[in-house]
Amino acid sequence: MKKLLLSLLMIVVLLTVPATALADSELQTTTALTGFKEVPPVVTNMRGTAEIEIDNGELHVVLRVKGNTNDIFAAHIHCAPPGVNGPVGVTLFMGSFTAGSGVLVNQTFTSPDPGNGCGWTTIADVEAAIRSGNAYVNVHTTAASGGVPSGEIRGNLGNVSK
Repeated sequence: MKKLLLSLLMIVVLLTVPATALADSELQTTTALTGFKEVPPVVTNMRGTAEIEIDNGELHVVLRVKGNTNDIFAAHIHCAPPGVNGPVGVTLFMGSFTAGSGVLVNQTFTSPDPGNGCGWTTIADVEAAIRSGNAYVNVHTTAASGGVPSGEIRGNLGNVSK
């Protein structure tokens, strides 16, 4: 009877360990984007929110803006702590967005930008930077439209659940 119980226990352990070892971590965080968080701060009426979710090695981003009066040409996840400007790690948007408000990004990414300045090679690297508070979302507007090419609104990442 002891051998049977021991065998059953070993089977349960063997079935459980691989599932735990293979389970990807999950991350969910939301940040408010404002000009005040830019370095240096920017006076703007534009605001935004970025919802970030990482699950099963995929990064899903929903980025909304409101109060936009300029031409948004790019949005990125950069690597650096609050108060510091850093290089681009993940390009979220490239193009032209002139609407006053709306969804700028609603997309899933499976890897950071190749050869990015953050040295990130996987979504797990992006997750580690977010968890450590060393990542932020930045929305860039054109100078020709009266905007701020270095970044008009920013939201620091790091208040993570799960």
